Amino acid sequence: MMKDVIVIGGGPSGLMATYAAAKAGANTLLIDKGSSSDASSPSLAAAAVT
Repeated sequence: MMKDVIVIGGGPSGLMATYAAAKAGANTLLIDKGSSSDASSPSLAAAAVT
């Protein structure tokens, strides 16, 4: 499962970078901190964009 582009951070810049890469045909992966019910252990969310 190789990715052409991996973007860390789902803020405005990360979302636009992921969108632009995917629109150009790159196989992209966006990784961002997710919310967690337990504040002592942060979760990680990953979204594949095609």
